[in-house]
Amino acid sequence: MPSDVAAALTISVLNGTPDAQLDDKAGAAIKAAGWPVPTLADASSESIKTTVVYYSDAQYEGISRGVAKALGTSQVQLSDAFPGAKVTVVLGSDYKG
Repeated sequence: MPSDVAAALTISVLNGTPDAQLDDKAGAAIKAAGWPVPTLADASSESIKTTVVYYSDAQYEGISRGVAKALGTSQVQLSDAFPGAKVTVVLGSDYKG
């Protein structure tokens, strides 16, 4: 990854499950795969079923696919619903860490 892209890359992990440790596990997996350390927080719901990696701009689709691979999921989607980061992972109950 070019250093200018890495410097501008922000990743958030939102835990959409009642498992309070799940975002920590996902954050560790993302960091272990060589991506920037993500910001961790709770999603607005604890009943999300499917883990999805959202990206804010088409230029981040490849990065999103790499993050998804690190988490063992393939669900990626372009969305402007998460303006705080270039890539946002919303963890669902299908993610086991």
